[in-house]
This record gives sequence, structure tokens and C-alpha cells, in this order.
Amino acid sequence: MTTLQAPEPAVANPLDMRAAIQALVRGFSIEATVRTPNVAADCARWLAPGTRVYISMLPGQTYQQTAALAVQLARAGLTPVPHVTARGLANLQTAADFLTRVSGEAGVDRVLLLGGDRSMAAGPFESSAALLATGVLPEHGIRTVEVAGYPEGHPDIAEPLLQAALEQKLALARAQGLALGVMTQFSFRPERITAWTRQVQAAHAGLPVAVGIAGPANVTTLLKYALRCGVAASVGMLGKQSGSVLRLISEAGPEPVVQALAAQSVVAQAVKVEAAQFARCHLFSFGGIERTARWARAVEEGRFGLAGPDHHLSVGTV
Repeated sequence: MTTLQAPEPAVANPLDMRAAIQALVRGFSIEATVRTPNVAADCARWLAPGTRVYISMLPGQTYQQTAALAVQLARAGLTPVPHVTARGLANLQTAADFLTRVSGEAGVDRVLLLGGDRSMAAGPFESSAALLATGVLPEHGIRTVEVAGYPEGHPDIAEPLLQAALEQKLALARAQGLALGVMTQFSFRPERITAWTRQVQAAHAGLPVAVGIAGPANVTTLLKYALRCGVAASVGMLGKQSGSVLRLISEAGPEPVVQALAAQSVVAQAVKVEAAQFARCHLFSFGGIERTARWARAVEEGRFGLAGPDHHLSVGTV
């Protein structure tokens, strides 16, 4: 298999770059939390009807709160996608009751299935695969399940175990007639995102991969979430090198990552090698729904510039 090196953005045609950037962001999904005041109203104001809004599951949050927000989002014309964390479930009945409510009242037919970060499981499910194996998802209206991917690795799980777990979940989903996709953890290293995605898709042809990208936020917020989510290696490079990672942090925005991913796609097509295929980008709204949505809508509408020989991406959100 041909190995695609991280391309120099300068070799990409500006018109092709514009198209690739817009294609990556078009149809984006976004993350929301129940702890944000008036979050459903804000989503309805800033997002296009039908946009997928993923409802994160935070420590101390209940599934009743998640279900309530899912209903609010659906009534506002959006598409709620709840997180389901296996290790946070006390029992199978809790999962069944939750899925019955969100599918019946909010039209939910897609979830993001996660193991969860609890040190000790609240019930019988030690992993997302264990919950998936019960068959509770398709029994209660779920047709598509997404699972997590880790381009920078997982802080507590070795890569061979992650690969084996993905194989297991693919087999379980297939046996139950579920569509399965992968949602990546955000990363500040576009070369790792691309390499990881190409490796996974080489092993599993046609597997949809949504690329997680940190939306615009201040430096302190990005650092906090990078440490919490296990991508501190990205931030640790700041003192050792310049380039796209340093620009990302100094600007507190996703421009360098988006620019690099688009450039890699354009160059791959130009030299006729297989590029990583992203189903869409998923934006983590660390800086708030409005700020993140305004950024993404600006890109969708072409309100951005590409400056200099490296096609430096700048996004206007006015």
C-alpha cells in the first residue's frame, strides 16, 4: 500500500483547496451539553434544520436529562444524537427505558456508543461492546451506532486492544443489522488523523469515519479539554516545534487542522493515491454553540480566505 506523506499545502491548487475545505465542513455535526443554559434554543438559532447535535454525557449527568434535551432538540427541528456510556448504566433496564423514550419522543435512531471514563462501572457493562452485545439498541429503535476512534491512541488502552474491540463491534453491529460508523477523538495533529483513518479504512473498506475537530475556543479551554480527553501529546509539541499545531493554539481555532486535512485530500487526488475519506467533520463546541456554529456556517458559505503560498486559512464569521 502506498504511504501518503503529509503534503506541503503550497502544492495544492487554491480552487481545489476551497472546494475541499467546504466539502469537509459541509453537513457538519456538533456537540452540545445539558449544562449549557438555553442550549436547544441556541442550537435552533444558529444551526440549519436537521443538523445532528450530539448530546455529551458528563459526570453527574442523568439519562433523564439527556432524554429531555433530545426531545427539545427534536422539537426545534434538529437531529439529536445522544451519547450512551456503557459503564455509566446501572442495568440493562435503564438502557432500555432511555432508548424507548428518545426513540419514541425524539425520533432518535442513531447513538454514539462509548465505554465511558468511570474508574468503576456502575453496572454490568465494562465496555461499549458488552452493551452492544445485548441487542438492546436495535430492539429499541436504533438503526445506526457510532463508536469512538483514537488517532493519537487511548491513554489507558493499548492500540492492539482498540483494534480488536473495533473488530468485535463491527461483527456485533453486522449481526444485528446495525449500520456502524466511527467518530474520532479531536486531535491537533492532522497527519495522525489522516494516517489513522487510512489504516482503519484499509482494514475495513467503506467504514464511515467522522473526524472530530476542536471548534474555536480560547487557549485555556483547549488545553483543559486536551488534557481531559487524552490528547495532551498534541499540546506537548508546542515547545518543540512551530507549524500548524502552534498556529492552532495561538489562534484558538480549527483553521490549521481543517486546512491540512483538505490539502492532504487534494494532493492525494493529484498524485492518484487513496486519500482518507471522511463522512463529515464533527465539531466539539468547547467555545460555545454560537461561536462554533458561526465558524462552520461561514466555511459552508465560502466566507473564508486562503492567503500566501501555504494557503493560510482565515475564516470570517461576521
